Amino acid sequence: MVLSCDHLQGICTLETLEEDIDTTFNNDNHPRLVYVGDPMCSWCWGLSPILKQIQDYCKQNDLTFSLILGGLRPGGGDAWTETFKNFLKNEWERIAIVTGQKFVFDLLSKDFFNYDTEPACRAVAVSRKLLIENKTKEHSLLHFFSSIQNKFYAFGQDPTDIYFYKDLCEHYEIDFEEFKHHFNDIKTKKELLHEFHIARQIMIKGMPFVGLYHKGTLHQITLNHKSIDLIKKSIQTILNKE
Repeated sequence: MVLSCDHLQGICTLETLEEDIDTTFNNDNHPRLVYVGDPMCSWCWGLSPILKQIQDYCKQNDLTFSLILGGLRPGGGDAWTETFKNFLKNEWERIAIVTGQKFVFDLLSKDFFNYDTEPACRAVAVSRKLLIENKTKEHSLLHFFSSIQNKFYAFGQDPTDIYFYKDLCEHYEIDFEEFKHHFNDIKTKKELLHEFHIARQIMIKGMPFVGLYHKGTLHQITLNHKSIDLIKKSIQTILNKE
């Protein structure tokens, strides 16, 4: 199945996972902003600068911020044909125009590439375990996520290669040997698959998805590229409702 991205709506839809897993997204009564994304989702890269502003806004307004890995294309499998490469090129060009984010096209000159998004998601899952415990940990997680996007989209490097993450680990003070251990651990892969199912449980259509859990209800904030002012307005409107 070819990656499905709608440039008019600004979303990428997810494929259905074969294995059915019963999942429950744990949510307390405290308002929680939920972002569902994938480092190799092009519209997620388009929304990246705004997401950092959203997280800062949450921190300033006592809102919990959660990053859930969506698993856009776990396993990949799309034939690396001229048709597929042209699809990616056209999609990236549109997103660059809409969002101003940088894209390079070096990847498209490769003779073969499996657009498997699971390793990049797994790397984020591992970083979540290993980031130094401090008050900025959640910020570091989103920045680690964004750093993967930047290396992939803006510099054309391959996130399916584990050594792609070596310099990121150094930057975020993660021991690379420990990172590799967890990255290759079957337990990590199983936990990630479970997270992919959670993402499909809570999302409306696709990603990037930003929603707000408030008083037991999930409210969609945005399913595409939207200005930070409009996002803040939507959040406040929901929080101010009785």
